[in-house]
Amino acid sequence: MLLERDQELELLADLLAGVSSGGKVVLIRGEAGIGKSVLVKEFVDRHDDAAHVLIGFCDDLLTPQPLGPFWDISRDQPSLENLLKDGDRLGVMGGCLDLLTRSLRPTILVIEDTHWADEATLDAINT
Repeated sequence: MLLERDQELELLADLLAGVSSGGKVVLIRGEAGIGKSVLVKEFVDRHDDAAHVLIGFCDDLLTPQPLGPFWDISRDQPSLENLLKDGDRLGVMGGCLDLLTRSLRPTILVIEDTHWADEATLDAINT
């Protein structure tokens, strides 16, 4: 059970409800161990029946996999896999945009631990 996060969960739910008028970007930040990932997991669990959920993780490695979070997402979304294998960064970005706009249901895209993101992932996020 998540305690004392009702206000944050309500804010995220309100943002999700307003997605039909345009996409939203939410940055959840705070010190290590404060519960950012638990908050995101609780939000996703509450809304995964009404939205597509895509989750990728940035790795804490000296040489992280380029576009690592998108490789994670490609396990559930094979349309990205060939673009990633070909090293087609622009295609990956376009493929992600297609996933975000693919249906009447909204898509929640979560990229965890962006402070460890590689340059290509940062480029994709900033595009």
